[in-house]
Amino acid sequence: MASQTRTVNNTVSSAWTAPNNAFSEDNVCTSTATDGAQNVYNFINNAFTIPSGDIIEGITVRTKRGGDADDFYKIELQDTTPAWRLKTGAAYSANCANGASQTLGTSTDLWNGTFTPAHINSSSFQVRLTYTKSGKASTFYVDVVEVTVYHYTPPGIQSKNQLAVAFSQQHRLFRNPRGQKYYYCLVTITDGLFLYKSADAVSTNWSPCTSNLRTSASLVASAEIYDDGSQLVIYVAYAVYRVGSVSSPLFYRCMTIADAATDPSVGSEQTVITPSLGAGAPVIKRDRNGYVHIAYMVGKSYSGYTQAEPRIIATTTINPGDAPSWGSEASIDTHPDISYWSRNARITPAIFGGSGDIGGVVYASRYTDGTIILKARDVVSWNGSSYSLGTVTTIMSSQVSADTDCDVSFRCVVDDNNIAHLLTESSEVSNQLKSMKASAASTVESWNTPVVVTSAAQSRGRKLCLTVDKAPATDRLYAFYSDDGAPNYNLLRWKTSPVDTISWGSENTYSDDTVALLDENSYYQAIESEILITYIRNVSPNYFVRFYKLILVAAAWKKLQYLTEPPTTGAWNKLKFASEPPVPGAWNKLLYEGE
Repeated sequence: MASQTRTVNNTVSSAWTAPNNAFSEDNVCTSTATDGAQNVYNFINNAFTIPSGDIIEGITVRTKRGGDADDFYKIELQDTTPAWRLKTGAAYSANCANGASQTLGTSTDLWNGTFTPAHINSSSFQVRLTYTKSGKASTFYVDVVEVTVYHYTPPGIQSKNQLAVAFSQQHRLFRNPRGQKYYYCLVTITDGLFLYKSADAVSTNWSPCTSNLRTSASLVASAEIYDDGSQLVIYVAYAVYRVGSVSSPLFYRCMTIADAATDPSVGSEQTVITPSLGAGAPVIKRDRNGYVHIAYMVGKSYSGYTQAEPRIIATTTINPGDAPSWGSEASIDTHPDISYWSRNARITPAIFGGSGDIGGVVYASRYTDGTIILKARDVVSWNGSSYSLGTVTTIMSSQVSADTDCDVSFRCVVDDNNIAHLLTESSEVSNQLKSMKASAASTVESWNTPVVVTSAAQSRGRKLCLTVDKAPATDRLYAFYSDDGAPNYNLLRWKTSPVDTISWGSENTYSDDTVALLDENSYYQAIESEILITYIRNVSPNYFVRFYKLILVAAAWKKLQYLTEPPTTGAWNKLKFASEPPVPGAWNKLLYEGE
């Protein structure tokens, strides 16, 4: 975290004697004996220069003051609202020359206000100093008023020359749990599909580690990672975003990253299937048995076709590599009145409930009369060649005008107990987000017990994601969302809830300056208990993918593992190393409880 410090250096208004004496710490004071007297300052003669993309973390104000010990003083900061944000300090019994310093606020305290770099760098960022008299005949002295602003550059992929994307709804960010533990992002650039890498989560030094995987201006891609015990395996599915009337194939690749490497070994591109109306919006998943499934949309993703349906297909062998064989595809649903499948709420396979191999498929459809229906269907089994499917269940239905360009957005994740959790827009209240959970797609009563997440203004469309922290000590849901319109469309918001009993906490926000956010995606990884979040920063006509990392485990004492648990009371017990036996004469890592 960086910081900038300035003393106040311009008097906006004053009721004190010699207000400019607060500009420097030199035992020459501004003073007053009048209760309620105020000085207002800003920094225009030596303004702050916080970078425009940075996040303000906290603000402190230090004063060196003297007077009667029973007196008080107030410090207020003007935020972007604008509103004055107040803290109260205590006087110190001394004259001007012998005053003492007091600091209000901390490096993570925003004074219950909203502060942006643009505001802090401007003349509107002001400090108001007020004297509160105790009733005695005393004078209050202030030698200096000093403000420190704590800020940081948000982590993210921000290289505009390399990562301007062709409006990709699916950009997959992950960290290799093995070997070099690099970060990777699968992203569509204007002219194709690439995998980028970075050694540091907060670095902007991202570079491509593959050549162009597929040349196209309108690709949508999905990735699934799997640690096979010796290397990281990356399964990738991709297709054209807007299918049109062209017979667009569904593509597959397998990549692997060896422990000693940072760049992947890239397998050959395989055409999985070429539907007559084209494939789009794929999502790839590896099931609990090791088969790889791809759910995808057939038909045009915007409008025009009366034939449109979500389908699913899988490999005939477990843990496939390059160019596997594929079984028979299955149609999840179809309806002759469908105008288009919701382009913003893509098909989402979710492994949940019972003994099903893939669990179920959640999807949304839009009808010509304006009806938007969110549905789910159980995938009962996959025998290596064909599917057995359950019945279609309607989760919720929304109604908009037939000519309204509007979709229902949703995300689905699965916890360690194979319970599916869904974050979606409410069908009853416009622009309200709700969460649901179910042990199977056919469990209608569970799907229909929504819990309000938020009532964010204009939250409809491509503006939410959900992930689950599966760390044993926490096991919480994280709901991320943003507004679809001004003035706060630049804020990434999130709330958390326990998994077992849904209860959403207070809202957190992360500001991306003044630019609208699109297409949030989030993923939990057990490495250092991280949640990795990607979103598109909408800078039309180009779009830039950025990423944000949440560290879920706060700094705290951690218990080390013993080689034999539980340890024997009153005896020497050996600690457990990450690699047993430890190497003599070398550094060996000890394991914390839960690792």
